[in-house]
Amino acid sequence: MVHSNAFTGLVRVVPLSVHLLAPAISNFKDSVILLTFALGVLGRSAGFPKP
Repeated sequence: MVHSNAFTGLVRVVPLSVHLLAPAISNFKDSVILLTFALGVLGRSAGFPKP
């Protein structure tokens, strides 16, 4: 259940982070790059292979 709880935490934290950062990031392309990078880092830290 550790992975399930961690996943639930990410599902709650990530949208909040995006919502808080969105006003500071005016360029949509930069937002996508940052989100992709963040997901890559989270994926690797969770044990998934590097994309």
